[in-house]
Amino acid sequence: MEVTVADLALLWIPLLMGITALPHCLGMCGAILGALTAALPTSVRDQSGRMLLYLLLYGAGRVTTYAILGGIAALPGLGLMQLGGAPVRFAMQATAALVLLVAGLHLGGWWNILVWLERKMMPLWHLLQPVTQRMLPTRAPWHALAFGLLWGCLPCGMVYAALLWSATGTSSPAASAASMALFGLGTLPFTLGGGLMSGKLLTLRPSLSARRLAAVILMVVGITALFWSGWRLLAPAVLPVTPDCQTHSAMTAQSGHLL
Repeated sequence: MEVTVADLALLWIPLLMGITALPHCLGMCGAILGALTAALPTSVRDQSGRMLLYLLLYGAGRVTTYAILGGIAALPGLGLMQLGGAPVRFAMQATAALVLLVAGLHLGGWWNILVWLERKMMPLWHLLQPVTQRMLPTRAPWHALAFGLLWGCLPCGMVYAALLWSATGTSSPAASAASMALFGLGTLPFTLGGGLMSGKLLTLRPSLSARRLAAVILMVVGITALFWSGWRLLAPAVLPVTPDCQTHSAMTAQSGHLL
């Protein structure tokens, strides 16, 4: 399945998730980014152009990993949609809306279910750590890209929330991959801005008010999406079906498209 118009219309949501995750990124990865930039050779840190190149490559590697994970995560949902049709599609959209609510609760510190998931996935990161340590300090651009690819595997509740959203809120692996790439782009200001601050990032802590404002934004979007997807799921059961609607449904089923 290809990316649909509905997928394109919803791509702003993962971008919003990435932007609102910035306070979380500062607390979660600030130490990593600060150490990375502080360990760069002086010849790189003294030239803003070269410094920016390395930061972009760190970010590009991380975004690439997110996109690959998004494409893989969408495969089970694609099979379910092909078997169940429109009702399954709308039920998955409702699940995606619930994911936004969970992400908001996690971001605001009101529910730590995603922290539990981070801890469960931490052994995977421990397996990758010896590889990442051999890449430090970063001495070449391709090292920065490779480190970014591995950095994308760091256990993170907001990444898992974005993955669940992308897998359930889109109609194809391509759309899910694009969704995760946009989530990564939303977090890119953290990589660029935080990296240019170098070691100063280690002393910063995200304010509780900033985290909770971002959390409320996500939850409002999630509640709105939940009502919309719930209506689309329940409407066929509560609204009378006219002959025109029956004809339209039959044509839609024959064409194989989900509206």
